[in-house]
Amino acid sequence: MNIKGVKIVRNNKSWVCHVDDFSDDLKEIIRKNLQEICYGAKQVSDFKKTYTYKNTLNNFLDRYSRKTDEQKKGMLGELLAHVLLVKSMPNLTRTSIFFNPGERNIKKGFDIIFLDTSGRILWYSEVKSGEKHKKSVNDSNSELLKSARKDVKTKIGSKLAYLWDNAMVDAQLTTEKQVFETLKSLLEQDCFFVNKTAELKGHAIIVSVLYASMSEKIDVANLNNLYEEIEKNGDFKDLIIYSIQKETFKKIEDFLTQEKDK
Repeated sequence: MNIKGVKIVRNNKSWVCHVDDFSDDLKEIIRKNLQEICYGAKQVSDFKKTYTYKNTLNNFLDRYSRKTDEQKKGMLGELLAHVLLVKSMPNLTRTSIFFNPGERNIKKGFDIIFLDTSGRILWYSEVKSGEKHKKSVNDSNSELLKSARKDVKTKIGSKLAYLWDNAMVDAQLTTEKQVFETLKSLLEQDCFFVNKTAELKGHAIIVSVLYASMSEKIDVANLNNLYEEIEKNGDFKDLIIYSIQKETFKKIEDFLTQEKDK
């Protein structure tokens, strides 16, 4: 991945993404992908006149304006995760959408689900966002990651039907029929209601978005330590840890607002 202002440090399955500058490159990637992120690639393709960039942007900002400050940090953090994970890992395709269909509430279900290009693996992702409030950025970041790990573990093993209902609806909105059949099969393998005897662990990507000064940066070695700790517990079939650090969320908010006024 080569985005001006964005630096990636990777060590095996631990990733740190430092957004040093909210650059024109990153802005253009958001412009090009916002509709598909929010509504799903298939839906946007089928209804081009409805799901235009401008309509999507207005809908995004309408939802955003109704959120608390903490929810706004989470909403913009999740948007960054949608953009940067796919750019970092070209073997992954989004099979879930950002918006909660038909509602302006916080999305119910997994934050993001990805299909590996092998067509054999679904990755379930949770994104946690927040500001530095511990002594170090590493401590604050680890807290976010531990929260994401707890949530995704709970959801993968969940008996709550709406989680899997929403995942199936998202799959229909993001993929063409042939790929959807693959997705449906993979979701059914992981779903308690279909495969009640399965060891429901799943493949997980836990994501943190930390808003903190770049004078102190997240260390990938710290992520490796957390990775090894989680791996020992055997919670997942496989695990990726992905952390994003950005000084504030204000520039993203300002960019989207300015786009609306163009």
